[in-house]
Amino acid sequence: MSRNTNPQVSACIVIRNEEAVLDRCLRSLEGIVHEIIVVHDGPCRDRSLEIAASYGARVITEAFVGCMEPHLVRAYAEARGEWLLRIDADEFFSAELRQKFSSLLENTQAAAFSFIWPLYDGEKYRTKQWPHKICLFRKSAIAFLGVTHQNTEINGKVIKTSYLLEHHPGYNNYSWKSFREKWLRWAKLQAQAVLGDINAIPQFQYMGRQWPRRVLWRRRCPLGMLPFDGIVPIMRMLCEGAYKEGPFAWRVAFLMGLYRAAVDWYIFLYKNKVYSRYE
Repeated sequence: MSRNTNPQVSACIVIRNEEAVLDRCLRSLEGIVHEIIVVHDGPCRDRSLEIAASYGARVITEAFVGCMEPHLVRAYAEARGEWLLRIDADEFFSAELRQKFSSLLENTQAAAFSFIWPLYDGEKYRTKQWPHKICLFRKSAIAFLGVTHQNTEINGKVIKTSYLLEHHPGYNNYSWKSFREKWLRWAKLQAQAVLGDINAIPQFQYMGRQWPRRVLWRRRCPLGMLPFDGIVPIMRMLCEGAYKEGPFAWRVAFLMGLYRAAVDWYIFLYKNKVYSRYE
């Protein structure tokens, strides 16, 4: 890890048995970040923790949750850097991003940066310039609720860069199989979380005492919100650049809309205590 002068960067990574990809990720961070915090979701059953320790990471094992967001709160709280780099084990820095990274931190006006995060189908990239992923934040400028697929709230300017954050998960996360086995599981976790007490949710610098208004509407009228929640992500992703990238990107936009609609559907089922009929 780098021993450069301030501002310092803390890389925050949540993993679950990621030995196949973790070394590649951490190797790409060498000389770039000042500390690495790795939080493992539940007991580790492979060499992930050994690999993390070999890079000098601070390793934390938490109780199994099944998603990363609650554990990100712990990682953010433990971080000592002025900047937080949220990165997944199957992501890694491109050569250009490694070269330009330190210069980004010289921008005193920025609260966060986004990088090109092209869609990968398990074998090759299927998009070129879309989507962008916001994953480098000034620690003092963010607030975060540890709920599945919750966006980080950023107080300040987000700068979109042309640098590539590589993402090679080794499988197609946008197949119907992945949607059924992973995305719908996340949708259930998100629905359960938002129906609960916000004070029971892990929080980082979050000042609200109740759920955001959009969540309150989903709690009160999930079926009424379902069409809206399904259509808006599709339109937003298309307008942000998916329309230029072809059928694969359009399918991903559709899946994201379907995911949001599924969350509303599960909220309805859990709220009315009828979910067991659909197991």
